[in-house]
Formats: sequence, structure tokens, C-alpha cells
Amino acid sequence: MDREEKLYRMFGKFCPQGTILFSENDPAEEMFYIQAGRIRVTTQGGADSPEETRDIGAGELLGEDSFVGRGQRTNMAEALVDSRLLVIDPGNVDSVVRTGPELAEMIVLKLLDSLKGAWETLYDWLCSHAWERVRGNVASEGTGSTRDPGQVSAAIGVEEFAIRMILEKMTQTGALAAESGSYVLKDASLLDRMRTADSPQTGETGGRR
Repeated sequence: MDREEKLYRMFGKFCPQGTILFSENDPAEEMFYIQAGRIRVTTQGGADSPEETRDIGAGELLGEDSFVGRGQRTNMAEALVDSRLLVIDPGNVDSVVRTGPELAEMIVLKLLDSLKGAWETLYDWLCSHAWERVRGNVASEGTGSTRDPGQVSAAIGVEEFAIRMILEKMTQTGALAAESGSYVLKDASLLDRMRTADSPQTGETGGRR
């Protein structure tokens, strides 16, 4: 018996065409490895965004994002054709690792990638939030006012190293001028035109690359 078949006998689930594996808001208590078949993942759109669908096949993981957070599903998954899946949950993951080391390595890499994406999203939000708070502080006293990075840090509760990076970015745009370790507001209109998505780590507007 080859390893794929052994894994299926131990952890397998057969899903006929049309099977709904999970729906939006279901508890996220397991993830799936697709041995064979094809699954359609549907994410409901909101008022300003259309519904999104993607099809995944053999060799792909399904539901790993929700599995990391152990919260609720944010999408629906349906078998487009008869499919063979491996069901992986906290109770059997040790057995999966021992039985299928190659599969375990792939799962770990996928989960790390999911966590990386989550951290990057949080990082972008924090940068944007800090940027907007610094912008408000700098603009509050008008053109010609001077800002010391330490004072700005104490006023808005953002680490000083981040304040310095943001002020340097604002200086590069011409909104501020650096003078003896402090920064003078030269053109408040440039601050108003800057996008909230700008961050001290961004070379251009529109977030990280």
C-alpha cells in the first residue's frame, strides 16, 4: 500500500459532486488536503464588492486560514466533482506528521504563509493608522510649526523610531523641512493630499509591495 492510500484510509473523506464541505460562519475546526478532485471556494461579496470564486485541485490545502484562527469560516466550499480529501484537525495532526512527513512539511509551509499574510495585513493597518495620527498632529498647529519626534511620540502614543520614519517620509514629499533634529511644517496642503495608505515603509502610495 503506497503512502497516499495509507493516508486516505486513515484520514480520508469521500465527497461526491455537489457536497458542501462547509458554509460561511460554520465553526472552523478542521482543514482539508485534496488528494483528488476539485473544490470551488466561494466568498460572499459585500455592498461594494462582488462575490469571489476560486477552484482548487489535487495537492492543495483547503480551510487552512480559518484553522489557524479556530474561528468561523469566511467562505463556502463545494465539491465540483467526486473528490477525495484528507481531514486534518488538532486531534490527528500528530498522526498525519508521522504517517506523511512530506504532507506535513507542505502543511507547515502553507500555514506559515497564511500567518505571514495575516501579519502583513496587520502591519499595513498599523502603519496606516500611525501615519494618519502623525499627520493630524503635524497639521494641528499650522504652517511654520515645529515638531520634535519625541514630543510627537509622547503625544500620540506611537514609538519614536516609527515617528522619525514617518516624518522623514513627509520631508521627502516637501511637506516638512528638517531643522536641527526637528521638523517644520512647510506645506500643509501636501499633507492633505497624501493618502492614508502611505506608510513610512512605502516608496510609493498604495501600501507595501
